[in-house]
Amino acid sequence: MTHRIKKIIPAIFMLFLALFSFGQNADVAKSDGIGAESQEMYEKAAKAFEEAINAYAGQNVTDTFCIYHAGLNYSRVKQYEKAVPFLEKAIALDYSVVNGTKMLADAYTKLKKTDKAENILLAAREKYTANSFDFDKKLGYLYFNTGKYEKAANAFKTVNEQSPGKKSYMYMYAFALERTRKYKQAIDVFRELNQKFPTYKNGTKMLGITLFEYAEQQNKKIVASYNSKKGQSLDDYLVVKKKLDKIDQVYKEAQTKLNEAQKDFPNDKQITDILASIKKTLAKKH
Repeated sequence: MTHRIKKIIPAIFMLFLALFSFGQNADVAKSDGIGAESQEMYEKAAKAFEEAINAYAGQNVTDTFCIYHAGLNYSRVKQYEKAVPFLEKAIALDYSVVNGTKMLADAYTKLKKTDKAENILLAAREKYTANSFDFDKKLGYLYFNTGKYEKAANAFKTVNEQSPGKKSYMYMYAFALERTRKYKQAIDVFRELNQKFPTYKNGTKMLGITLFEYAEQQNKKIVASYNSKKGQSLDDYLVVKKKLDKIDQVYKEAQTKLNEAQKDFPNDKQITDILASIKKTLAKKH
């Protein structure tokens, strides 16, 4: 009996020593990850956190900090396939859910899985209503960057209502409206943006472009309507002329804004081409 106990005691000691060493290794790896992250060595940090996760798992310990930061740092070095499972697990464990969800959506977007990203953000917006503003912002940018401009406009409209007067949100809302050819609505927002932030170069440029697009749209519409009718009277002509004169004022406003924008964007071909087109259009009418 005593002989058997003598054999068991060293075995227990060795097991304890192994577990203690495993725990030490986990803590060291976690510390390495924190240090590497603080020095912006993100890939090294991600690998260290992953090592710590595996070491802790050997002790039946779940370290949510390591799980989240492994996903965070893999995202930072654009290793999205590796980032996704860690971020999903961190969210499932209710750790840094808002930031984790936004990062997870970004990762799926980068992996060209935009429907998945959209569904994640929509579900999070419904579940975490206190943070709906953050998710609406992410949805707005996701929709805009994937060409879903109608949805982008709706998302940024909500964002602007929740945080009015912010330059970037106003710009994106107006830009999304412009992309859907809702020029008049876009002009209203761009004008307000230009008044609030007169030195904002992109705002001035897009106001000029959108004014031109609206003028072109209306000009063609008015002329087409007039030409489609037969037997127009002098009164009909005068009505149309009055409408076209108003459109000329829009062309001129566009010209003024684009001349201003050209000082900041001297090599912008779009501005140069539009200014040439406006000059030609106005010359024909006078």
